[in-house]
Amino acid sequence: MRLIIIALLLLSGNLLAQNPYFPKTLNMRARAELVDQWLEERAEIVLPDLMKRTGIDMWIIIAREYNEDPVIKTMLPATWQSARRTTMLVIFDPGDGKPLETMAMARYDVGKLFKKVWDKE
Repeated sequence: MRLIIIALLLLSGNLLAQNPYFPKTLNMRARAELVDQWLEERAEIVLPDLMKRTGIDMWIIIAREYNEDPVIKTMLPATWQSARRTTMLVIFDPGDGKPLETMAMARYDVGKLFKKVWDKE
């Protein structure tokens, strides 16, 4: 009886996996790409409206390694687990319907969204 139940469960699992409407589990690289894509969409769609509604022209997020602000984790690339050294992200709304400017006050880019603007030289 147990073998029949196990066989039915395995068969139903295979049928579900072959169903084109059944969601597939993404591998870790594909998940990270998707999360980074969502971050870019939030910066392009959600943040400009949110900043205008609240009257914020510039948003600065500062975090130190091992002492992160909870918000920073929602703004970092998916492959980053935490801030590195002192991480400063700046989001500036230039107004007049122009896109937001996103910058990393660091010697390195923070993902694709935040480009470095600090040069130690």
